[in-house]
Amino acid sequence: MRPQRPRPRSCIGGAISEEEYVAGLQDAGLVGVEVRDRPIYDAERLESIALSELEAVCSCARGKAMPPPITRSLAGKVWSIKVYARQPS
Repeated sequence: MRPQRPRPRSCIGGAISEEEYVAGLQDAGLVGVEVRDRPIYDAERLESIALSELEAVCSCARGKAMPPPITRSLAGKVWSIKVYARQPS
């Protein structure tokens, strides 16, 4: 296998729990599965993600901000995980 550069993605819709994700990796046969980082997003980061996604599909979003109540209400409730796992020998 070739090493691949990390490809950050911003996907909130349809997210599964951390436990389900880790179990899925283990069920797929990976070993040594561990969560190594768990960044939690603040309102500013959530607004940046939302705008990035909107701008990708509609130029009408350029330069606009998400309504503060939405990003404030989600702050601290959305996170991502960085996971380490390997194929068995």
